[in-house]
Amino acid sequence: MVAAYSNLLHPHKSAIALRKLLETAQASTREPDGPVPEPVRLRRRLGSATIGQIVVDYENGASVKQLAVKHGTSTDGMLRLLKEEGVQMRWQHLTPEQVADVVRLYEEGKSIYKIQDELGIPKTTVRTALEREGVQMRPRPGTRR
Repeated sequence: MVAAYSNLLHPHKSAIALRKLLETAQASTREPDGPVPEPVRLRRRLGSATIGQIVVDYENGASVKQLAVKHGTSTDGMLRLLKEEGVQMRWQHLTPEQVADVVRLYEEGKSIYKIQDELGIPKTTVRTALEREGVQMRPRPGTRR
């Protein structure tokens, strides 16, 4: 049963209407009127005051994704904006050189914690890099194997 204020049509009539609409769209050769405008640059759209607040929010712990949603931008656009502003990014991927340094230091006998302190990289990132490189992990001190 269809309620009094429902927009539902009979399913057969809906399918016919959709088919006609699809055929019309496929047959259309209409080109856009004039050139397609380029998207407005993010920096110009947000303005300097908003960008300053974004930097402060990021430095106070807001994630890039939270900031992108809040300001209606893509995550990539927000990352690019923060990098252009010279903000020190959190949770960066390690460069191949950094991964090589992590592996070398671990194989020289340094602990994950010492590598963390020496390179300024979170211990979970150090461990993940070692695991991805296939390095045989040493048992943690105080554990039996």
